[in-house]
Amino acid sequence: MKDIEDGIFPYGYQGEIADRLLQHKFGIKPQYIIDNKWAKFNPDIISLEELKKIDNENLIIFVSSDRNDIYDVIREEINRYITKGIVVDLFPMVNEDNDRKVEAVRLLANHFTSIKLPGSVAEAGVREGAFARYINKYFSSKKLYLFDTFEGFYNEQVKSNMILEEKVFEVNMDYGEYYHELGVGGILPMPNPENIIIKKGFFPDTAVDIEDTFCFVHLDMDIYQSTMDGLHFFWSKMVEQGVIMLDDYHNDHCPGVKKAVDEFCAANGVGVCFLPEGRGTAVLIKNR
Repeated sequence: MKDIEDGIFPYGYQGEIADRLLQHKFGIKPQYIIDNKWAKFNPDIISLEELKKIDNENLIIFVSSDRNDIYDVIREEINRYITKGIVVDLFPMVNEDNDRKVEAVRLLANHFTSIKLPGSVAEAGVREGAFARYINKYFSSKKLYLFDTFEGFYNEQVKSNMILEEKVFEVNMDYGEYYHELGVGGILPMPNPENIIIKKGFFPDTAVDIEDTFCFVHLDMDIYQSTMDGLHFFWSKMVEQGVIMLDDYHNDHCPGVKKAVDEFCAANGVGVCFLPEGRGTAVLIKNR
């Protein structure tokens, strides 16, 4: 009899939450990260078709999505390839209640509303909009600017701006084709779509016409130069008490993020703190 093997399907934002939950709460480290789309671009992720070759009756697949509207589609996709093993639904657990970063956004939004803090909100590095949905949900009355090439590192300008340490990351994450599979608009449905302003293209070129001030910004730019550009552009436009969150500060696959944050903070006398969550999110607060 084969040993028990387990994997997470699908991956993405909720997949990361599922991975942390399984490891930190239950001591389970999944052997397989499974996603049919991302498998095309990242060699560490496999497709269901590849998983089928494992042929293990002791296989456990953890379903990691919070979208009830596609639940049946996910189960059908698994059943199409996997006939052995069991499927465990993590729907009740893979949600914002188990995401400290989303909780931080909710608390910030409530606080900023209570003190009537002015300013728009923004995210640069949107991907399919999984985190942008929460920004739009909790900052429900504010304009939300979304900056992205929606081509990933397939964009040649992005590639040309990479520092040497980021070249390995580029090979694993050249996921331009993924964006074309998201359909019209390129992002997931938003709770307050009337407040969304999509700025498609190369940042900061797409920001030259923006005169807004900002109270909250989320930077998920992955590489050094884009992160530094984001910090320089938004910092001067942040209102007092405004917050910039930066994803991947402690992510070894994104060495340029930490380098950019450290250099920016040292040059501008800015302190940095961190959220206690797996992505290593750095937080900068604008003072006078």
